[in-house]
Amino acid sequence: MRNSDVFCPPPPHSVRFRSDQLDEVRAFIAAYDGTHRRTALERGPLGYSIHAVRCGEVDLGWGLTRTRQSIRGVPQSAILHVPLGRRRVYAVNGRTLEARPDTAILLAPGQEYTPYSEPDDCLVVLRLPGCALADELVSRDPAMGLASLGTREIPLAGHRLGALAAIHRMLVDATRPKTENAPAPHTEHLEAQLGSWLAGQILGTRTSSSTPALAIQRIRIVEEWIDAHLADPITLGRLCAVAGVGDRYLESAFRAHRGQTPLQFVMARRLARVRRSLLESKPGDSVTQIAHDAGFVHLGRFAARYRSAYRESPSATLRYSLNRS
Repeated sequence: MRNSDVFCPPPPHSVRFRSDQLDEVRAFIAAYDGTHRRTALERGPLGYSIHAVRCGEVDLGWGLTRTRQSIRGVPQSAILHVPLGRRRVYAVNGRTLEARPDTAILLAPGQEYTPYSEPDDCLVVLRLPGCALADELVSRDPAMGLASLGTREIPLAGHRLGALAAIHRMLVDATRPKTENAPAPHTEHLEAQLGSWLAGQILGTRTSSSTPALAIQRIRIVEEWIDAHLADPITLGRLCAVAGVGDRYLESAFRAHRGQTPLQFVMARRLARVRRSLLESKPGDSVTQIAHDAGFVHLGRFAARYRSAYRESPSATLRYSLNRS
């Protein structure tokens, strides 16, 4: 099932903004989250549009862009991006993250990020005050809660997607115009539900079938090691050595926490790294070198996987980037 079939569409009473002008879009976004830079990566109408409603302190949005764009900004709130269709690459403090149907991106307040949007790129956006999320994290883990609030991927495997979609539906329903006799929605309770769900994903806890805290700690160590060694040969045995556990333990922990195997995670990270490098390419860069730098050895297999992930060939992405430059 696609994410677009799970999440509520914009309600009729939502406010819509649409523009093909970069300056107008920058000014509109600045009213929500401060100034940011936005650059069109190809010719043609910008095609930016967003529907928005507000439930208490939570902003709900449905965004769409028609052309490739890069954005650089520093959010003032905690913002969750849930892709409805195409994959989207984010650059954060030297790391490459990727939003896709099974993975959302949480943007932490005060942390600079650079996403690269695709043509016909659709997102569901949930914006929560950073202080509310920070308070929830600290209440759960006084020692490490606040330190855990950083920009990250949020897996949507298993029941997580359904739980988030249900919270989103309740938030949207609470914004609908009420009749005189209808009770007022408990917006504070809904805000708390969203904050609780986000904190649960950040701290790696779940109400049932939870991944042990030690396993999550080992997964984070492995993920950081992978990001730093993408160009090197990576095997399951090497990852087990980094984590200090056996292959069955590591596979099980990754499937429970990430919804994918460790080597599938490596492949996703490598593809996202190539995507980011191609979109930031300069004259003289080549697909072959960029792929090799991300750890791909068999270029034919790489090209097939890249096309499957991003719906175009790596050479087409490079050509778009160089033409824009």
